[in-house]
Amino acid sequence: MKESVVIFKPRREDVYDWHGNQLLPESRGCVGVGNVVRLQFMDRGSGWGEVIYVRIVYVRVDKLYGEVLDTFRLIESNQEYVRDGEIIEFGRDNIIEIPFDWEENDNLKYLEKMRTGLCRAVTGWIEPE
Repeated sequence: MKESVVIFKPRREDVYDWHGNQLLPESRGCVGVGNVVRLQFMDRGSGWGEVIYVRIVYVRVDKLYGEVLDTFRLIESNQEYVRDGEIIEFGRDNIIEIPFDWEENDNLKYLEKMRTGLCRAVTGWIEPE
C-alpha cells in the first residue's frame, strides 16, 4: 500500500450488507478468518479513493490482516495505491460492509438478524465528514 494511503474509519453505525442494509455495529465483531469485508481507502495526497474487498487471512486480538481482492476493481492504475494480493492490517472499526450472503461468508448468514431497518441506495463509498 502506498505510504500516503489511509484506511477510512467510518462512524460506528456505518456498516452495511451487500444490499445497502445497515447492520448493527456489533456485526463487525463477528467476522473472522476466511470472511470477506469491504474497506474504504483514501490517498491523503492525490484525493484518490476506492472501496475494496479484502479476505481476512489472520486475526490478532483487535487487528485483522486481509488479502486485497480484485473483486470489482476495474481501473488498473489504482494498483499504484493498493495492489491486488497485498496483505494489509486494519481494525474492525474500518469495516464498511459485510456481504454476509456471499459464499465466503456462509458462516455469517445470521447477520441478517442484525439489520437495523435503515439502508443506503448505493453501497460502497461513504463520504468523509
